[in-house]
Amino acid sequence: MNEIEFSIRFPDASAAQANQWAADLKQLLEETHPDVRLEQVRDREETMDLGATLGIILGSAAVTAVARGIQAWLTKRQDASIEFAKDGRVTAKGLRGKDALALAELILKQNQ
Repeated sequence: MNEIEFSIRFPDASAAQANQWAADLKQLLEETHPDVRLEQVRDREETMDLGATLGIILGSAAVTAVARGIQAWLTKRQDASIEFAKDGRVTAKGLRGKDALALAELILKQNQ
């Protein structure tokens, strides 16, 4: 099984809000699929926060479950905007809950 790796950032949020959103999304995704590896990552090493970026590593079997988890999270946070990045480049921005299945397809396509 190939591993898929990407990150999620919250471009329109303050540092404190992005930290909280990363923590909330991490917790929800941990509950969604136990085999997904998640890590909050600091954008700057000198900060004391847990991290405003969420790093995600998963197998292809978990992509749809994770995308649905992201959809559920975004549905609850209408004011949230996320950036999806792989290999340092942004491939989707401003995703909303209705875009979860398109996100799953994008993740799989990027990792073929």
